[in-house]
Amino acid sequence: MKAENYYFGQRGVEKDFKKGFKLFIESANLGNSEAQYMVGYIYDNGDYIPKNETEAVKWYLKSAKQGYFEAFLALGSSYELGKGIKKDFTEAMKYYVKASKRNSSNGDYNIGRMYEYGLGVQINIEEAKNWYQKAAKSNHFDAKNALKRLGN
Repeated sequence: MKAENYYFGQRGVEKDFKKGFKLFIESANLGNSEAQYMVGYIYDNGDYIPKNETEAVKWYLKSAKQGYFEAFLALGSSYELGKGIKKDFTEAMKYYVKASKRNSSNGDYNIGRMYEYGLGVQINIEEAKNWYQKAAKSNHFDAKNALKRLGN
C-alpha cells in the first residue's frame, strides 16, 4: 500500500506523514479495511495528528465490519478500557473472540486475561490457563509469563 510507504518511510520512499495519512484516508474512504484500521490506529495513538479516540473507534468499526482482525483487537481494547466508547467488557470479549477465531494469539491472550481477572465474565483460572496455553503455542510472551505466574 502506497500510504504505508510514505507514512513509515519504507521501500525507498522518504517519510512523509502528512502524505501517508492523506493516502490512508483516501483508501479508507474507498473501503479498504486495512487503511480504515490504520486511520483508526493513527487517531488512537495521536501519531502526527491530534489524538482522537472517538474517531479511532469509528474507523476501527468500519474495518471490523469487513473482518479485519487487527480492528477486532483494537475494538476489544477500546471497549475494555473505555477509550473512545463506553466501557463494556461484554463487547470487549466479543471482539477478542472474533480475533481469536482469526488465529490471533493476542485475541487468545486477552480472552485469558478477561477470565483471569473476571472482566465481564466470572473469574475462571482454569479457563484463563486454557486461553493462555493457546496463545503460548504461538510464542506469545505475555501468555507464557501468565502461565508461569499461575503455576502452569
